[in-house]
Amino acid sequence: MTSDCWGGWCWFWCSTGSCGEPVAALKPDAVVVIRAFDDVPEHDFLIHSVEEDRLTGVALTGPFAGSYGEPSLELALRIKPGPGKD
Repeated sequence: MTSDCWGGWCWFWCSTGSCGEPVAALKPDAVVVIRAFDDVPEHDFLIHSVEEDRLTGVALTGPFAGSYGEPSLELALRIKPGPGKD
């Protein structure tokens, strides 16, 4: 997995389709944007932990706001900048 940052936003992508190691910027208490999948729209997600192949945490926006989830690393589109980090 590689990342690129511009204007306070970081994008992640997998060059081989299999990400392997998590990106160091994905840390507990970071907020990421999870890409749309199935019938779930793009939404913000608060990371509780970063596992080998997934994130754990809570959806902050969207139809599952407030719900615990474990999205795969490939679903993380970008990290949202925190207050004072723009």
